[in-house]
This record gives sequence, structure tokens and C-alpha cells, in this order.
Amino acid sequence: MLKREAVVLGSLLHDIGKIIYRALSSDERYSNRHQELGYIWAREMGLPVEIQEIIRRHHSIDRRDAKYDELSPDAYPGPLEVKNLLYLVGEADNIVAGMERVEQQGGGDYDIEQGLGVIFDQVALNNAEKKHHCWQPVFLENAPYPVPAEQVSGGRVMAFYKKTWDELKDALQDKNNLQEERLLLLLEKYLSQVPEHSYVTAISWPDTSLYHHLRSTASIGWCMYLYLTAHKVDWEQENLKRTIAARKEARYLLVGADLSGIQKFIYTITSKAALKTVRARSFFLDLLVESAAVQLCRALGLGRFNIIYASGGGFYLLAPNTEECKKQIRDFQESFNNYLYSTFGPSLYLCLAYTALSGEDLKGKRGRLQAAWGEVQRELHLGKNRKWQFLLTADPAGILGPKPVTAECTICHRSNEVKAVQLDEDTLELCSFCQAMIQLGKILPEIDSFYETVPGAAVKGLAIQVKDCIYTFGGQPSVIAGEYQMRQPWQLPSGNWPVIPFPVGSYYSQKEFTELAGLALGDKKIGVVRMDVDHLGQLFARGLQEATFARLSDLSSRLNIYFKYYLPRLLEKIEGGMLPVEARKIPVNIVYAGGDDLFLVGTWDAALEAAWAINNDFRLYTALNPDITISGGLVIADEKVALYKLADLAAAAEGKAKDDGRNRLGLLGTSLTWQEMERVAAYLKIFGSGLKQEGLSVKPELFSRGFFGRLMALVEKFNAPGDGGLQDRAWVYPALYYLFARARAAAGKDKARFEFYQSLLAVCLNTEALERFMLPALLVLKLLLRGAKEDA
Repeated sequence: MLKREAVVLGSLLHDIGKIIYRALSSDERYSNRHQELGYIWAREMGLPVEIQEIIRRHHSIDRRDAKYDELSPDAYPGPLEVKNLLYLVGEADNIVAGMERVEQQGGGDYDIEQGLGVIFDQVALNNAEKKHHCWQPVFLENAPYPVPAEQVSGGRVMAFYKKTWDELKDALQDKNNLQEERLLLLLEKYLSQVPEHSYVTAISWPDTSLYHHLRSTASIGWCMYLYLTAHKVDWEQENLKRTIAARKEARYLLVGADLSGIQKFIYTITSKAALKTVRARSFFLDLLVESAAVQLCRALGLGRFNIIYASGGGFYLLAPNTEECKKQIRDFQESFNNYLYSTFGPSLYLCLAYTALSGEDLKGKRGRLQAAWGEVQRELHLGKNRKWQFLLTADPAGILGPKPVTAECTICHRSNEVKAVQLDEDTLELCSFCQAMIQLGKILPEIDSFYETVPGAAVKGLAIQVKDCIYTFGGQPSVIAGEYQMRQPWQLPSGNWPVIPFPVGSYYSQKEFTELAGLALGDKKIGVVRMDVDHLGQLFARGLQEATFARLSDLSSRLNIYFKYYLPRLLEKIEGGMLPVEARKIPVNIVYAGGDDLFLVGTWDAALEAAWAINNDFRLYTALNPDITISGGLVIADEKVALYKLADLAAAAEGKAKDDGRNRLGLLGTSLTWQEMERVAAYLKIFGSGLKQEGLSVKPELFSRGFFGRLMALVEKFNAPGDGGLQDRAWVYPALYYLFARARAAAGKDKARFEFYQSLLAVCLNTEALERFMLPALLVLKLLLRGAKEDA
């Protein structure tokens, strides 16, 4: 029987020679193939012989090739079990490569100076023009962005590849780092920006990273091994070359999971300790999804490399298509939901669904892989409509019958282990979970990592259990089952335990809503923003062209990394840009970010600046692809409004943006495309020349409040005509002329004031501006000016 280490480690390292090849001088490069270079390194490292042979012999070689005996799996003279392992990894490699290698098209050539193409260039929902971008040649932790391919020189790319191999090679000198999770972290850190192949034509280029290729090979290889083992193949006595190569057999399951009830779980709480609690609750849901994915993998005998995606309230993974696996999936769904019900009541439910796939499907043939993705999504939707059916059938009275309540939690209104807790100046009745969430909310901004431990281990700080897993926060436990890196996800501490990148999308500027509101410019209100990617399901189901398993994995992880890792870095450096005010660090807190969406709270002006900046940044990150857009909703309210109401209002504003055509921001009772928001920003800048700012106070300097109020009234009248329709609008124009004539006359010889009115009048006489842009601009300006006194 083959060891898991041989299959998994061999798969994860089988193409290590590709980065070695790129890092060498031209003389060294052309005298060796990547298989040979990888083999030499593995031999020097003293890796097990079977791992060395996988690296050397994972490609089929023509018998006429001079190096047939050295590199062909068929020519391997050793044990049949190892030869079958070579065939297994070679087949997984070929499946993953799928349509990523296009040598058969002809007209191309190998170019190892080629940077990694951007997966977003491969997305087309509405016939978006295909463009050629490359990721900046820097490590993932440095947050690379796409740039036009011609801007990335070959010399810069080759220097990056050399630096990549130098650092990766050093890290792999520590044999502890060959442990599965630690190795995955290193491969993600160093190979996410390295192409899987180097073949380039006029219309195609490498756009799948070597990291995703290696990870996907391990996923498929291990699933194939488990499937064939379940079907009683004899690895030691039978040549399985033809059996392994049977790609039309449905050997795999695409498994999807969706956690329902997220919105109510996070947001349907009172305003007592709201920000502390909601921050921790949103983190807990991320941890819940992560833990569910890991625990299911453990139940199925799989590894983290089998997880395609885990964030945003769900996960996808690849599993073997065996009856035992299907039974384990059903059993896990029931047991995990029993845990959820006993802990949270009916508020959270995990739905699982799966569909079968063949090797041909995973290669992307006939679009079956994307169709399968859509099938799983539909099954998950149906499953959510039948949630708790198993409990209702088994114990209807226990679910629907009355339950005694002795005390109720002030925050979540549940009655689990409620007791009085002193919080700041208040005494609150809190359940055990909300007590833990308040404690976690205090800890999260202070820690860089947390741990998984085992029952009975000595724990420092806070311990939280998710079904069978125990996680600790605030100190290292006596037994470490895993370490999750949050702030610096790809930093690998010394040790021999698993280390997992876990960026959490965290950015905190203030602890409480009251503290945020006091930092607002003008009106002391807060802003709540909700945003998510448009048509996400369609992007995966039909948008990704020539979809392969590795490409889908790449696309999903790139989107998740943006919201989990790039977004906090963006908010850290934003200093304004839309409003005509002095630059400052914006007071905003991320409540949740991950998958494809986000929820943030800040001062009203910071929330607007953040939404504006996030769209601009997301467009750059997705290579300006017009089919990949984001919509959002912004609500501005008093700090005392309950969080769940703010969440609902922001969701309604976002819903209006979606209903009105997407690629928009819903705010102030309307929705505007992001291009229209640029017009609003331009008009605000015109007003900006007439403003004076002192600290958090902004007041008019070149115009009076009376002028502003009369202008606002006319614009509102223009946009709310009575029964007269267009005729009611007609009188607005002479009224505007009259208003500006008096203002210019009052300006006298004040050139700055006169020119201000001239510029503003030109805008106000534009019908499109009056209809679409002036009212939102004036409403924003009204918020900005509130509370300030005019100069005497």
C-alpha cells in the first residue's frame, strides 16, 4: 500500500524543477530538463526515493528520446508499486494541465521570461475584449497587481524567478517544512506568481500559477488513489497504467457547502457592545466555515490541498466518488448541524451537495466542469429550502414545541448559560457564546495568530470549540495541532506543527460606533457599506473561458485574497480622494470581508471614501475587465440606530444598485454607476474651491448658506416635478439664472468668488447634471457643511 506522503508530497513537488530551470543561467538551463533539475535537488535533499522518481519520471517520454531510460515512467526498473505511483501522479498532472498547455495550436514558442498572465483576462460574460496583463513579479505577500504585459520586462521577470528559488530553496532546507500544511504555505507564498508553463502564442499565454497547478495535482492524485484503492486495485502486483489513464470514469466528487443564516447571525443583535460583538461574530463565521471544511476533509481522509475554496459562508472541495465517501458526507452534514442546533438553535445551518466528475470533466472538456459547479450551487439552494428536515422528522416536538426560558441574552436573545456580566458601565445578561465573542472582539486586534489544539491540552487565553476542534486565542497552548497566521499570512514560524495562512480582512480604527461618529467631518453620523461582486455565480458557471480545475481554483482564491488581504492594506493607506477636503486617514472598521463581499462601518464621509476607493482598486486588481464589477450600498445614519437596521438599510441600498443594472453604488435614495459617481466627485470639487476646513469642521467661504439652501431647493424641485411634468421644470432655469446673477453681483470685484459662481453656473445649466448628479452632490455637501458656522 502506498503511503499518503508519497502521493501527496510527490504531487506537490513534481514540478519543482520548473522554478529551478527558470532561476538558472542559460548554459545550465539548456543542458537539463526541469524533471532532471528537480530530481537533482530532491536527491541532494535526501528525499525518499519514490519522491525523487516522481519528480524525475512524471512525464511520458517517447522511446526514441535520448533520455528515455532516465526520465520515462515506463523505463523505471524498480518496484511495480512505485511505477504505479509514477503513472498516478503523471495522470493527475495531465488532467490538471488540461487546456493550459496549448502546444498543439502551433505558431507559438517557449518563453521562460514570460510573466504570469492574469486569470481575470480569461473571464468573459458579455464578450469582453481579451487583453494581456501580467501580475507584477513580486511575492504574494507584497500584494501584486495586474499590469499590461508589455510593461513587465524579461529581465525583471528572470530576476524575480531567481529570487523566488533562492528563498524557496532556503526554506525547504528545514525538513519540517515538508509537512503538508507548511509546504502548501511555502508554495503559495513563492509560486503563486510563477507560471505553470511557458508556451506562448499570439492569442494565449500562461495564466495558471505553478502553485495552483501543484496543489490541484495533489488534490486529484490523492482522490484518484483513494478511489482506485476503494475499488480493490493491487498497487504492488498489477501494472495499473491503463486503469489509471481511464479518464472517462467518474472518479471524483465536486463537493459544495453553504452556511445559511449568516446575515441574521451577524447583524440581528442589539446595539449593546455591537461593534465588539459583530466583529468577533463575523470572524467566528469565517472560522466556522474553515473548521467545517477541515473536519469534513479529515472525515474523508483528505487534506487541505483538497479544499478548492473556503470563505464567504461556504466551501468547495474535491473528493473521491466512492459510496463510503458519500455516506461520510451525509453523516457529517447531520452531525455538524446537530452541533449547530445545540449551540445556536435553528439560526445556522450547513448544507452540503455534490456531483460526480470524470478526469475528462476536470480537464475542462465540453464545459462540464463549469456545469457541475452550477449544479452544486442549485442543489445547495434546494437544500437550504429543506433545512432541519432531518431533525423535524426525528423529533418534531423538540424542534417546534415550547421551551422553558429562565433568562435571555441581551445581545442575541438566546438562553444558553445566561449570566450577568459587567461591561464598561453596563451590566448585561449574556449567554456563554456572546461572552466569548466580547472577549474575542477585544483580543482579535491584538494578536497575529491563533492555534488549534487538542482536548486536555493546557490553554492560555480564550478557547473556542467548533464541533470537534478547539481553537485558542491569546497564547500558545501546550499542544499545537495547527497555527493560523492572520496578520502576516505567509510568514512561517519555526517549528514542526502545521501552519495555515488565514488572512481575516481585519482593519480597525475605533472600538465603538460612538467613537467613530465623533470623528466624522461635518454631520456626526456613521456610514455603513455593503458591497459584493456582481454575477459571481455566472463568473464561475460560464464566465471563465477554457475552465480547468486549476483555473477555477486560481480564480476563486484570487477573489478571496483580495477581500481578505488586499482590502485591509488599501484602507490602511486611503487618505481620501472623492470629497473636496484635506487628506486624512479614514476612520473606518471592517466588520466582515471575504469570499466576494464586505461589510464596513465608519464615519459617513470615510464610508463614502472607502466605497469609492474599493471600487477603483478592485477594478485595477481585476485588470479592468468590464465583466467583473462590484456593486454596493451605503446608508448614513445616527450612531444609535441598531446594527441590524443599518445592515438591512445598507442591503436595501445595495439591492437597488443591483436592480438598477449593477456596477453601481446605492446611496441617498438613488443609485449611480461608478462612472456617474466620478461626475458627482467632479462637481464636489467645484464646490471644494469655495470651502474652508478647520479640523473636522467644513464651512462655505466663497458662498453663503442662504445661496446653498436656495440652490438645493431648485435642484430638488427640478427632480420632483408636479402634475405639470416638464413644464414644471422649465421655470427652474430662469430661477437658477436669477440666483446666480444676484450671487455674482454680490461678489463684486472678488475675482475668486465670481469665478466660483461662473464655474458652478455652467454645471447647473446642464440638464443631465441637474437630473443625475447635482442632487447627490448637494446632499453630500449638506452633510459636510452641517454644524459649521460661517465666518462673520
